[in-house]
Order: sequence, then structure tokens, then C-alpha cells
Amino acid sequence: MLLSLAYADLRARYGRGPTRLVKWLLDPYAALGIYLLLVALILDLEGPAPGLS
Repeated sequence: MLLSLAYADLRARYGRGPTRLVKWLLDPYAALGIYLLLVALILDLEGPAPGLS
């Protein structure tokens, strides 16, 4: 039961096709890129590597 619910959630979240694996793999990198842009351009904190501290 739990496995079927998890599979249904993944289908709803990432779609149904051959591209769902690609989207599943690229989503974390897209979130990281948005975070780094936020830190670098909008927050503009001083010091070395402000996004990693």
C-alpha cells in the first residue's frame, strides 16, 4: 500500500513519461542554482563564501 502511494505521488509530482527521470534528476540542481543566485545577487553578504557559512 505504501509503495503504491509513493509511486502515485511521484507520478503526480514529476509527470508520466520518459522525461520524468530527467526532471527528477535536475530538480535538485535547479533549486541549488536558485539558492546561489539569491545569495550572490540579492542578499549580497560580505566575506568569503557567504552562501556556505
